[in-house]
Amino acid sequence: MNNSAKRPILHLVEYILSFIFLIVLSSGQPALAGSIVISEISYNPIGGGDYEFVELYNSGVVTEDLGGYQFSDGIVYTFPADVSLTPGAYLVVVRNQLMFNSRYPGVLNIAPGVYTGALDN
Repeated sequence: MNNSAKRPILHLVEYILSFIFLIVLSSGQPALAGSIVISEISYNPIGGGDYEFVELYNSGVVTEDLGGYQFSDGIVYTFPADVSLTPGAYLVVVRNQLMFNSRYPGVLNIAPGVYTGALDN
């Protein structure tokens, strides 16, 4: 693989890692000890930014309370106090809920509200 082909892949890996480190508590404490992971990022979807989303997965064995956790760079979103994620479950944070639902009508595990900002293409 030539260097120009490697750059987008490396950029995506760096971007994913930066998101993992940007999930912080309002108090600035570290993320949830590794049990909540970003399982999918749709950062440049066909149709434009309104179809962007970030999917979280609970790889742990206990339900995790997400209330107060936030994305704070690139996209801005704070999980409401009543949001939790059970073991083995997924949760999708979207930029535009109407557009997301039109493309993925069967997905019901959507976090309340939408984020502002945009994922870097």
